[in-house]
Amino acid sequence: LPLNPLAAGEQATVTFTEAYTSVPRVSVTPTTDASARVRYYIQRTETEFRIVFIDTPVAGQQYSFDYQILQ
Repeated sequence: LPLNPLAAGEQATVTFTEAYTSVPRVSVTPTTDASARVRYYIQRTETEFRIVFIDTPVAGQQYSFDYQILQ
């Protein structure tokens, strides 16, 4: 078994170089077929955002997203 078994939940965290004064709007766009099929949501704070999968990732699939941050 892998040391980090595949599971739904937090998949990636992007930490900002400097904190925003309020929680920014984050727009995330899937850039692969697998990314477009997985169900996910975003958690945001003034210092970071996280991509959280509702679905369990599939082994061997590449998940990729572009993002834009607006204040």
